[in-house]
Amino acid sequence: MHRVYFDENELFDRREQDGALVDWFCLDMGASQADLAAIPGGPREGLRVILYEDGLEMEAELEYRQEDQLWVGRYIPGTVRDIPYSES
Repeated sequence: MHRVYFDENELFDRREQDGALVDWFCLDMGASQADLAAIPGGPREGLRVILYEDGLEMEAELEYRQEDQLWVGRYIPGTVRDIPYSES
């Protein structure tokens, strides 16, 4: 699974979906853009990736917000993992 850097403070949207709160994170930082560009064939809607930052990772599904011309990652509930800082 491809890894894409994110910052959990860059929350794009949060809303209820199927009875649970779901978060979308902006993937517009330089490191995020570099990771997206490294995906063979480029990023695509629905691709499942690992979003990571220092000490934390989670699985997400990529979505492109045409109106904002921005890639976002939709957090997949139950996939957050704390990781040692040396591994992130």
